[in-house]
Amino acid sequence: MNAIMDEKEEDAADSAAPEEVRLPDDGEIMDKWKELSGMYASRPRLASTLANTQLEISEENGVKEVSFFVTNESQKQWIEEKLLRELETSFRRMTACPRINLAVSLMPEAEHEEVPYMPADKARDLIKKNPEVREFVAALGLDTK
Repeated sequence: MNAIMDEKEEDAADSAAPEEVRLPDDGEIMDKWKELSGMYASRPRLASTLANTQLEISEENGVKEVSFFVTNESQKQWIEEKLLRELETSFRRMTACPRINLAVSLMPEAEHEEVPYMPADKARDLIKKNPEVREFVAALGLDTK
């Protein structure tokens, strides 16, 4: 009888012990992030933002914090309000790890390159970055104003 009672106590002690969760390494997180952006192919702007973002991964108290960066404040607010929890849930499911938190941050101004929109701006940018194009424009006397 005592042996049976001891066995039950051991089983209870085993079930009371917290289950050890394996945290994915940074390489796994990067690979799964690519899959996450692919899940949102029906939303091209979001998929592009997720695919081209920079990730910052940190670990504290057994929890992985994955921060991704967006280029403007309105994008950040929209993701935080409408989509962050959905992204986090999907990412946790993909990595099979409930101890991953996502955070969205604003990209620092120094790292954010302004993309030219107007044709004249694109031409000036192209001329500025490529000496061959600059010489070609000068040789042909093209007006790029």
